[in-house]
Amino acid sequence: MSKPKIDNTNARALEVFQEQIRELYSNIPLTTGLTFSGASIMAFLVWHLVNPNEQMAVLLWLGTFALLAFSRMINFLVFSRHERKIKTEEAPFNPTYWARLEVVLTAAYGFLFGIFFLLFYDAQNYGLFYQVQMATFIFCMILASASFLSIHLPSYIALALSSGSVVCIRLLAEAGWFHLTMLLILLIFNIIVFNFVKGMNRRFKSAIKAKLDNLDLIQALTEKKELAEKISIGKSRFIAAAGHNLRQPLHTISLCASNLGHCVDNKKGHRSLSTITKSVAALEEMFNNLSYISRFDSRDMQSEMLHFPLSGVHQQILNTFQASAKEKNLRFTVEETNEYTYSDPELYGMILNNLV
Repeated sequence: MSKPKIDNTNARALEVFQEQIRELYSNIPLTTGLTFSGASIMAFLVWHLVNPNEQMAVLLWLGTFALLAFSRMINFLVFSRHERKIKTEEAPFNPTYWARLEVVLTAAYGFLFGIFFLLFYDAQNYGLFYQVQMATFIFCMILASASFLSIHLPSYIALALSSGSVVCIRLLAEAGWFHLTMLLILLIFNIIVFNFVKGMNRRFKSAIKAKLDNLDLIQALTEKKELAEKISIGKSRFIAAAGHNLRQPLHTISLCASNLGHCVDNKKGHRSLSTITKSVAALEEMFNNLSYISRFDSRDMQSEMLHFPLSGVHQQILNTFQASAKEKNLRFTVEETNEYTYSDPELYGMILNNLV
């Protein structure tokens, strides 16, 4: 009994994971542009601070970063092409493969940032301001990546570990109290940011799950609505067919009652025939109304718009209800009119008939 529930849970988790990867890749152009801009700013600021011999290393680092950014954009374009293929050809989508690719590329980003800190963090030739500036670069990079990579927690972990491990090695190599303090601050900062990213990731997955549940609910309601409409149309058509078949024996009864009127001499017999005739007329009216309702429900009702005099329809209403009104000691009259209107005379008469 519990196996279908487990299967449904696994299927829903897979759908959530697929949406995570799609959202992660949709942010690649923006994150790639922002990270490369940040790398360019870091290289520009360090360019004027390092020795001329180290400037070539800055250019080499920035070139490597540009190559990595280009590789990430190529990966994004390949993913986008695969997404279009999924929609057109219903090709299988393996989110694990694309997630691993993005984790590797993100780890490479973090490693390059760590290498930047490792190469250009010089505690001996530069002052405290330079050291704080380098540490600030790393902090800002981690914090800026947190909001984007919170979609996929392994990607953020890969970035933080690849960059943080190199930075920790560099700070431990200095072995001074300032650098050990900076290392402690970096560790605390990463723990705080990780908890923040973890919470955002949990909320993001909950939002995706709620969205998918709502889509399934809408689809289920749509299917039930379509089924109810089909049942209603079938019922209406059945009523219309049944009403048409029942009118024939009613018409026969009406003709027989009319013929019997010439053969019956006593008043009691005439009253009985009058009752039969009125009952048949009432049944025919009920079947007419059912037929109209069924035609409306089955969407087969088509109005025929005409210019017609109101007096003809009003006279039919008068003939239908005048005898019934007289039996109830009511006076039923219709004002004469020469007005014309543009409508469906059959529907107009039915509406008036129902109102009376």
